[in-house]
Amino acid sequence: MNTVPVDHASGPRYYRISPWRRGVFHGIMVSMALIIALLSFGSDAADRNAGFAVAGVLLLIGAAMVPLVWYPRLRVSNEGLELRQVGWRMTAEWQNVDRVLDPPAFGLVLKEPMAGAAVQLWRVSIRVPFLGTFLRLDTDLIEQGRLVPLDPFAYYWTKGELQQDFRRYAPGLFRS
Repeated sequence: MNTVPVDHASGPRYYRISPWRRGVFHGIMVSMALIIALLSFGSDAADRNAGFAVAGVLLLIGAAMVPLVWYPRLRVSNEGLELRQVGWRMTAEWQNVDRVLDPPAFGLVLKEPMAGAAVQLWRVSIRVPFLGTFLRLDTDLIEQGRLVPLDPFAYYWTKGELQQDFRRYAPGLFRS
């Protein structure tokens, strides 16, 4: 067990998606697979095999999506923020941050737009029917490339840890 205290003020701080969100994803996938498998027991052999095959496919899809749930990281440092996901990343320097959107539409609004693959991916994703509404984010800011979505990390914001880091590195964001 590591008993040496860590001084987070001396370096960057990393946040992962909240434990609750990680657990819910796995719980839903396993529950769906188990329900399908259990429903298959009362059927004939062909239906039972089909049910087990569907359950197996669900488990494989869930396993393939594990990196999407476990990999995302938010790095908060003196330079700014870096949001990483499988295949893309978004960065924002503190001097480019205009304001913080509080949960439930948690994110950073930037003064100047970002560029890159991540911004293009966000622009495409909000055009998927209902996804833009589901995300509860300002689609105009996403189109402009001026929104860094932080909703998966809202757990740490409400606990106060992420707020403390923001106040330490960008105190100007909280002045009225």
